[in-house]
Amino acid sequence: MLSCSVSEREEIIAGAYGAKIAAWWDRAVDIISSATGKGTAVEKILGYYGISKDEAIAFGDGENNLI
Repeated sequence: MLSCSVSEREEIIAGAYGAKIAAWWDRAVDIISSATGKGTAVEKILGYYGISKDEAIAFGDGENNLI
């Protein structure tokens, strides 16, 4: 977790290969592996149970909840 403004995000992540910002607030972000995230977790769970995205619903209150 890192405290930063929206305008600082691009500069912060520059040069961080294999990483992405998962923002959950306009003043803080999580820096995580670009191969993971909540969307990846949801896809794995749906695949495990054989459920299509059309049959599922997800919700959240921040950018980090977007799939």
